[in-house]
Amino acid sequence: MSKRVTAKDKTGKEWWIVTPNVGVYSFATNPNKVTFLEIFYFFAQHLIKIPKKLKAEDEKRIRESRLRILLELDNRVQQLLFFANESRKQGTKILQTKPRRKICSYKPYQIFLSHLTAYLNALHSLRDEVLAIDNLMGKNYSEKIWQKDWFKIDVDIRTLLHHIESPMFTTEGQQFRFRFERLDLMDKKKAKFLTDPEQTSAELLLDPKDISKDAMDDLNIWAKKYLNLLDKTATMEAVTGYQKDGRTKTKKVTLGALMKVAHIT
Repeated sequence: MSKRVTAKDKTGKEWWIVTPNVGVYSFATNPNKVTFLEIFYFFAQHLIKIPKKLKAEDEKRIRESRLRILLELDNRVQQLLFFANESRKQGTKILQTKPRRKICSYKPYQIFLSHLTAYLNALHSLRDEVLAIDNLMGKNYSEKIWQKDWFKIDVDIRTLLHHIESPMFTTEGQQFRFRFERLDLMDKKKAKFLTDPEQTSAELLLDPKDISKDAMDDLNIWAKKYLNLLDKTATMEAVTGYQKDGRTKTKKVTLGALMKVAHIT
């Protein structure tokens, strides 16, 4: 999650910026909060190749790279986490509530389905953002993420929910059981997990408790690969507070120091 920092310059004019969390010293020095992804948002911009003679297309590429790394990726991540949290809250509420009547509203299930669909759409957008950054960096570090079963299953469920079918589903223990009956309408050549051309239906179990854990774990591993390319003595100026005239106070923090306390999730 990024921070919005407001301050003043020497003339007293107010300005503001959006900075990655590690741009604030109290966050950067808290080992319980610093992940490799949070560090990536700030330091990965140092990997952008800048030619000695800049052309118009170079300036466009550099600006796009910085925006995607510093802000746009975090926008996508926060969307993912928000809908994951809403899905988890609504799903837990349903799973822990014992119906008092034989006839009760189905609306809580429909609300859960709307959050789940939004989460899967956010995951799809996040994948596009990560692929765009890989392309701009000239790397393919995210390739293994898209080959994992959790991603293949999530993407196929997203295809079904978003394009083909709004299914019936119910609870089974502490999970939800979904039944899809229109797999024959899927393009099996584009499917990731449900690839059997003869399969027309499927039942899948979903535990909403840790719905975003796989995505966030693998995203942090991806970010760490980029950070390992950098000189660990690279520094940043993190905001520690304000001077009397409204200007910011800062303190240098090295990449190496941050990586020593960073964790996956």
